[in-house]
Amino acid sequence: RRKASHYAYRANQPLWGIYNLDMSAGAYILLNKKDSAEIIQKQVMALYDEYGYHQRALQTSEALMYLYTEQPGRLSDLKQLMDRFEAESDLFDEHHELPPSDRQYYYYKGRYYEGIGRLDSAEYYYRKISRPNMDYVEKDPIYKGLLSVFQKRHLSDSIAKYAQLYCEANDSSIALKDQDLTAQTSAAYRYNRIQKIAHENETRAYKNLISLIVSLVATALLIIIAVITWKRHQQELDRLKTEFADTVEEYKENLQKLQVLESAHKNVISVIQAEANYTVSHINETYEAEKSRLLEENQLLKTRIEDLQKEEEISKHLDESERFAHEEIVQKVWKLSKKPMTTVPEDDWSELMKVFSGSYPALFRDLSQKCKSTQGIRVCILTVIGIGGGEQANLLGLKKQRVSNIKSQLNKALFNEASSRTLRKNLIVHYNIYNF
Repeated sequence: RRKASHYAYRANQPLWGIYNLDMSAGAYILLNKKDSAEIIQKQVMALYDEYGYHQRALQTSEALMYLYTEQPGRLSDLKQLMDRFEAESDLFDEHHELPPSDRQYYYYKGRYYEGIGRLDSAEYYYRKISRPNMDYVEKDPIYKGLLSVFQKRHLSDSIAKYAQLYCEANDSSIALKDQDLTAQTSAAYRYNRIQKIAHENETRAYKNLISLIVSLVATALLIIIAVITWKRHQQELDRLKTEFADTVEEYKENLQKLQVLESAHKNVISVIQAEANYTVSHINETYEAEKSRLLEENQLLKTRIEDLQKEEEISKHLDESERFAHEEIVQKVWKLSKKPMTTVPEDDWSELMKVFSGSYPALFRDLSQKCKSTQGIRVCILTVIGIGGGEQANLLGLKKQRVSNIKSQLNKALFNEASSRTLRKNLIVHYNIYNF
């Protein structure tokens, strides 16, 4: 188990590392080395909490509760574990009752009340362990607890009754052979339960591996498509620049022709006026027609120049979006978004924020003025990168609904629209941020 834990951490699988360490504690309980088991289980609880697996930490605390019930001087430690278990465990229903399969906890609670002298409460919780179709081994903690209570009350009839029942439970053919029957029963129960969890985790890990392979293939395809698109974009940009230069040159030539035409017109009019036989009106009509043609052509050329300038501006924004998309930190965050249960380190957030502010200074300035929340700015950056809401929730350690609410607030602050769905479209329209 220790080797399995070691290699699980090396494979970046902390949950399996903690799980195998937790399983080793069960072996120490079966060996009756309870001090060693306590040290390991405390370490396991701390690791589960550190990695965010709080419900698993609570499951481990039940094993510690058992150890503390066997030590009268540890009642305060037992009380702390029970208080946290009842406050945070998701096993309790709306009436704060445990399901039948998890009622072993009531034995620990009964032992606590017996230890502080509240025998009525102890008897109540021992009896709550009972459920339909229990065999003798499962009833052992009930009989053991009730026998202890009635011994303290000096009730001979009840002592005789539950002593007999307790002996029958201990003499059952499936009773454990160790000197400490309760410890082995608890360990076996936890082992079967963890085996089921291990199988579920193994299935989940296989699915995650398939998802990772699909993500890697998709990422490779996206990179190839991005390179091809970039090359085509560069070719189109070069063509637009050439056409722009040619159009400007033609526009200048037409201006020169118009000036020459004006000068020629004046000269012709002078000649015509000197020569009465020439028709001035005919010359004027020809002049006006040619002038209109050139003005119309120049208007078209001017419109084309404006369109080319707009296309050149769009190309610049596309180039900026391409550069931002290929930044090392952006690629790193994109890959992290495909890994479940993975958040972005603070150092990476700082680097991503720096690159983002350099690529989109106008948007970063407006975010800094209108959105005072760090989470809001991070959600906006992940939206620009093209990461979905569920993946954003994973990277930020938030719920998906919380991410959707933040998007709505951003859309309201930046574009006065109270919707999360139109945020990305508004960013593209108002800040020239194009899809990756």
